[in-house]
Amino acid sequence: MRIIAGKNKGTKLYTLEGNEITRPTLDRVKEPLFSILMPFLENAEVLDLFSGSGALALEAISRGAKHSVLVDNSFKAISVIKQNIEKTNMQETTTIIKNDFKKAIDYLANSNSKFDIIFIDPPYESDYIKESLELITKNKILKSDGIIVAETDRKEEIIEQLKIDYVEINDVRKYGRINLIFLKIKQWSLNWVELSERNELKMEIFTLLETLEDILEKSKSLPFTEKVIINKNEILDIIKEIRLKLPDELKQAKWIKEERERIIAEAQKDADDIVKEAENRIISMIDEHEITKKAYEKKTEIIATANEIYREVSRDTSNYADGILENMEKTIMDLSKTVSDVEASIQNALETIQNNRKELK
Repeated sequence: MRIIAGKNKGTKLYTLEGNEITRPTLDRVKEPLFSILMPFLENAEVLDLFSGSGALALEAISRGAKHSVLVDNSFKAISVIKQNIEKTNMQETTTIIKNDFKKAIDYLANSNSKFDIIFIDPPYESDYIKESLELITKNKILKSDGIIVAETDRKEEIIEQLKIDYVEINDVRKYGRINLIFLKIKQWSLNWVELSERNELKMEIFTLLETLEDILEKSKSLPFTEKVIINKNEILDIIKEIRLKLPDELKQAKWIKEERERIIAEAQKDADDIVKEAENRIISMIDEHEITKKAYEKKTEIIATANEIYREVSRDTSNYADGILENMEKTIMDLSKTVSDVEASIQNALETIQNNRKELK
């Protein structure tokens, strides 16, 4: 026996002497089995419930699985498993449980272990496949999209056993006398224990409802009305009992509904606050716009007034300057005339002096 593919391809594995204790899965069966499982092996958590030599779990690790748990109740099998793990150097990626499959499943459930692939390859004469499925389902150790592979040589008998509410048979492959059955746990269903408990609860609730009807039917009617006299405390006790017996899913649904309503109310409040803040911001922006608009209008008015004042000052300054110039012109003209008169007087004086000089001579 050897590892067929992956990082440990070709490694020969130790096997138990004889097949009275374990019945190893043949290579001609392993090869098509792992070809089918190949898309699901990358980083998978694997459980091999009846490991024998550990060949299936170690093949899974070699092909990319993240971790494998190997379970067996035989000391000889556990010894061979340890040798094969050491030979393949898979100590870091494997865990060995020396126990029967029932106790091993309980242990794994208590440690919150969940698996992507579970191999069930028990002794062919046993009914361990059905028992294993019941425990796997009850303890919920298979992931929601996980796969179970069961190996048997009693296909019809085992398939008949597996016609149960919570199991779905996806495929059956036959290789000689060996049959591989690929299974899934139905996500919407409950295991057989939970189904039984749920049915008992339903019957108890129906019984309480019938008791409630009896109380109402036996109650005294008030004359001329449709009203009746009932024992309030008796009714309340029955209602409380019904409420206690309601399935957890209904209680959870009520809580989810209330939580949903609370979240919606909070979201509505947040939305209203955002809208209000936006409205206030818009109003503020409008106010800012009005202030800006008024400031612009005031600026325009101030500039217009300044321009008018400038024109008036310019006009008055011009008039004032014109008046001064006119006055200066008149003064100059007056001075000019005066100068002319002075010049004439001087000329006359000079002429008089000259005449006087002539007469003296």
